[in-house]
Order: sequence, then C-alpha cells, then structure tokens
Amino acid sequence: MKALRILQVTNRIPWPLNDGGNIATYHVGRELLRLGHSVSLASLNTVKHFQDPAVLSALYPVHAVEIDTSIQLAGLIKGIFSPHPYNVWRFWSDAFAQLLGELLERNDFDIVQFEGSYLALYSKVVRKHSKAKLVLRSHNVEHVIWQRLALAEPGFFKRMYLRNLSPKIARFEREHLNDFDAIVPIANQDRDWYEQAGFKGRLRTITGGVDLETFQPAGAGMGPKRICFLGSLEWLPNIQGLEWFLSEVWPSLRVEFPDLEFWVAGKNPAEGFLQDAPEGVRMLGMVDDAAKFMLEGRIMIVPLFSGGGMRIKVLEAMAAGRVVFSTGVGVEGIACTHGKDVWLAEGVVEWVAGLKGLLRDEDACMQLQAKARALAEARYGWGAIGREFEQFHGEVCG
Repeated sequence: MKALRILQVTNRIPWPLNDGGNIATYHVGRELLRLGHSVSLASLNTVKHFQDPAVLSALYPVHAVEIDTSIQLAGLIKGIFSPHPYNVWRFWSDAFAQLLGELLERNDFDIVQFEGSYLALYSKVVRKHSKAKLVLRSHNVEHVIWQRLALAEPGFFKRMYLRNLSPKIARFEREHLNDFDAIVPIANQDRDWYEQAGFKGRLRTITGGVDLETFQPAGAGMGPKRICFLGSLEWLPNIQGLEWFLSEVWPSLRVEFPDLEFWVAGKNPAEGFLQDAPEGVRMLGMVDDAAKFMLEGRIMIVPLFSGGGMRIKVLEAMAAGRVVFSTGVGVEGIACTHGKDVWLAEGVVEWVAGLKGLLRDEDACMQLQAKARALAEARYGWGAIGREFEQFHGEVCG
C-alpha cells in the first residue's frame, strides 16, 4: 500500500512509557513509522505531565502547546450545575486549536488519529482545515470508568459528584462519536458500546500490545514468594482497588504467610499514600524499569473494580512470565482464560482462597506463567498491532 501521512493528536506527550495510554500511543506511532508511513504528533503538554517536546523529536516531529489541566475547586463546583462535563472541557485550549489549524493548512495528512475521546473537542477544527479522515483511537469508553467509580466509591459526597459527572461524559461521547470517520476501540466491550450508541462509520477492535523483547521471563524462574502491584497511583480505580486489597485481603494472607511481602510501585502517589501501610507492605513509588520490577515477585495483582478499556500492564506481566491475579474488570479486552493463563477472582473470599492456593502451589504458578507468556507471544506483540493499524487506515482511506 502507499505510504500514509498520519497526525496523532494527544492530550499529553506520550513519554515516559510508564502509563498504558503513553505506551499504546508511542508504540503504534513507532510501528507505523517502521512500516514506512509518515507520522507527526500534535500534543497538549500539560503542567502535570510536562515533557520537553525534544524527548521524542528523534522519532517524529512534535508540535506541542502547554496547558494547565489541573482540577480547580471553582471548576468542580461550576461543573455540577453545567450540562457540560468539566473533566472534558479542561482539555480545551484556544492555542492548541490554532496550532492544529496552522499545522493542517501546511500539511496534507491522510489520517488524523485522535488518542482518546476527550479530544473530540477539536474535531471541528480538523474538519475546517483538512480533508483527512478522522480516526478515534478509543483507549476507553470514558463514561464507563466514571460510572464504575461511582458504584465503588464509599464516600457519600464523592459518590454523588461522580454520579453527576458520568452521564455528562456519556452524553459528550454520544454527541461526538459521529465526528469521526472510523473508531478503533481497544476492547470488544467498547466496540459494542459504539455500535449500540449509533456510530455510523468504520469500526474495528485493535487491542493494545506488549514489547516482547523488553518483557520476557528469561532467567527469571519462579520469582520470590512475593506479591506485587504496578500501576499509576494517580488513577482513582487503582487507588480504590489497592485500598480494598490492603483492608480486606492482605491481613488474612499475613496470618498464614507471616513473611509474605507486598511491593507497590507506580507513578505520582499522593503525598503520604501508604505511609502507614500494614506490616510487610513496601511502597516504592515510580520505578525506572518496569520489566525488572515485575521479576521481583511471583504474583502481580490487579484489584480493579472500575475502569475501562484494556490494561497494558497486564500484558506486560504476562509477557514477563508472572502470575496475573485479577478481577474480571482488570483483564477486560485480553483473550485470557481463568486457570489457564491468569487467575480470576471477584470478592474477598475468592481473592483470599485463590492467593493462598497459588502461594502454596509452585507447580500451578509455573503453569500459569508459561501459558501467559505463550499467549502474549501469540497475540499481542506490537509488530502485529502496527500491521493491523496499517491495514485499517488503508481501508479508511479507500
């Protein structure tokens, strides 16, 4: 097929690779470049996740506008009484809209790929200045995350706020889904939502992937009898899940395994988070080498009860040959099977019994680890994901 000219539009510069969204955005762009296509990046550069645009300039041209998307109390209060979702509109920037317009006037792109549904804010700007096909890479159906957060939130006032917010985000997603010529969900349950919501364009699920060279079990063996968690500690579903695990599951494990350790790693933990953690819990903060960290333990837990899309960290743990112990929500979008390549549990009783059983049974752990790596190799390498995008974009361009 002919080489395509592709512009990725992102709500942050996708670096460092310590976040599922960053990982997916970066690797898809890199694979398309490897396949001979031209890729450029237009990004909001947020105060919270600020990066020097030069960090990726060796890969492709980076065009960025600085923006402060910090949540403000006045904005939260105003958002309660507004029909528009505050969490979405804080990503609007007049300067970024102007940058997009100028960039599109100077360049003849075939595809403009929006990395996330909030960026539909800028779809009209792109239509005004370009004849390119608009593609949404849907990393999540955003309102589903907020609905699930509301259900899992124990605090009354926070739960009421989340219940107020989630239908507004749902309305925004429905109103803007047909701004796009094509949508690429990361999981089948997200694709189903777009179909039911009335999307009229091309629709295809393309999953996330994993760097099979970086994440591999070579020489790792079983790993020590230790439980680990790795994920963003600024993402509310992760925080809720960790707090549940530590209060409901961890005490029972320590009774039978008094020397058992639980290592927690992730970026941007709130000040004092896990400062008074139970005995045996070690808080590491952000780690420089996720692959190395995963090999420090035997079982990677994913205690998620809210969230959406697909967890790249789960694929990475499977590729690294670790036992993934998760809720069903935690492995959504991954073609895994309970008892074969992952272990799934929902309530406290299932979590305690399942973890105790695996900690006692090394043979069961070894079988899960081997099957997990095999699944990652068979279905989730980034090279294969890149070729799927190439084929789909070719179809979209006719």
